[in-house]
Amino acid sequence: LTRTRSATLYGGINGRSAAGWPAGRWAPAKASAGGGASSPKEDGWGKKVATPPKEPPPAWLTKNAWSGRPAGAGAGKRPPATINADQHGSDPKRGRMQPGSDQLAACDADGRPYNLRDVVVNFANVGASYGKKVLGKRPELGHRIFDWDGVRLACRHLRLELGMNVIGVIFENFWGADKGGEERNMPPDITALCDSIEETPRLTGVNQKSADDEMTIKCAWRRNCRFMDNDNYRDWKRELRNEKCRQWLEKTQDFLQMRYYFDSKLGSFDTLDGNIPPGILASGLAAQPQNRHWEGRGAVRPGR
Repeated sequence: LTRTRSATLYGGINGRSAAGWPAGRWAPAKASAGGGASSPKEDGWGKKVATPPKEPPPAWLTKNAWSGRPAGAGAGKRPPATINADQHGSDPKRGRMQPGSDQLAACDADGRPYNLRDVVVNFANVGASYGKKVLGKRPELGHRIFDWDGVRLACRHLRLELGMNVIGVIFENFWGADKGGEERNMPPDITALCDSIEETPRLTGVNQKSADDEMTIKCAWRRNCRFMDNDNYRDWKRELRNEKCRQWLEKTQDFLQMRYYFDSKLGSFDTLDGNIPPGILASGLAAQPQNRHWEGRGAVRPGR
């Protein structure tokens, strides 16, 4: 009696009675050759056929059109967004490269990647600009316009704010005023801010008066890095003896030369970065004529 009740209960749970199988379900197995009933797996009873749903799932469940199966893991994923070659640094949406970025994907004519971490600074140009703009010194009155404080402000900005390695270029044994005071050689705090100091030899001759400018260009060319000087270098782009260096200057000046200014009232220093992304300048696209969509709006009128 106990066994009969257990069998009845088990059959009720599984949707069949102990006496027989309901219509449309698995039928009892025939006796096998060994005298026992074969298992459902042996006769293929246990195989369930997956049937697609009669109606497609709601639109909120799948992003794509109904294809006969629900959207699985990753079915609605979008391809990863691509970043243009000129989008680097901490502001990729605008395609700008911050001056502290290491390198750019573009290369120069010799296949060397541009190094935007280092900058060669013409100390004489920076110190003289500070003396004229901030201190109000005038060379026509016999004033020595160079001041070390302008160099100090530039090095602090480049090193501490932009994270760049500063390579200074200055004439050897150079002396100048510091904060309008007595003249002295290079202050030690400026030396500490620089990665290296390259001294220009003091040479005689009319053609050697701008030796520090030539050395600034060549130091930057050897490193394929940026250089800071407000001189336009028009003469050097024509007269530079080294052909490779001259071609490098012609092609990369707009991209690699850093400009700057001093606020005459605040005495602060800052760079002038321009409004064209470095990647476009490096690829040469900036020299191509830009499409001006507003020029042709009123050109054609009905009846003409």
